Amino acid sequence: MTVEKASSKRAGGFTLLEVVVALTVVSVAVTVLVSVFGASLTLSRNARDRAVALEVAQTTLNEIVRFPAHFVWDRQAGDAASFPVRLQGEPPPGGYPVSPPDVLYQTEAARQRAENRYARFRWTAFARIPDPGAAAYEVTVLVNISGADRNRTLSLTTLVPAAGVDALRGGAP
Repeated sequence: MTVEKASSKRAGGFTLLEVVVALTVVSVAVTVLVSVFGASLTLSRNARDRAVALEVAQTTLNEIVRFPAHFVWDRQAGDAASFPVRLQGEPPPGGYPVSPPDVLYQTEAARQRAENRYARFRWTAFARIPDPGAAAYEVTVLVNISGADRNRTLSLTTLVPAAGVDALRGGAP
């Protein structure tokens, strides 16, 4: 009987199989959490990039609408449908660079991060006349976001009164 009692009692602790199963479950859970964290970082970065690109496009369009004389409306450089709107001088290849906001950064590292982030953005602008005799030009600003994995473009369009632009060009539509 003493042999029977000893074999029916289980020693305290976990078996090797239980430990392996528990480690497998924990490793799968950690893998899922790490991948979700990585995906959320990517989504956050994409949202920040879109916000910056939208800010750049809105600022550029506001400048074009408010101060059309600061830009060259070069109808001869484009095709029949659209033409470039550019700053004075030759445009840089790939579009105009974007500068970070003029703010006081707390550290030099923060300033450098902002410069690196904004260095990935470039803008170009195009205009077209929607209809012959239209009272406004349709102006589109394209903001290119260069990334390690892919390039993305955000576009924003508005109307600019043709009278102000035509006055700069000597009244020629």
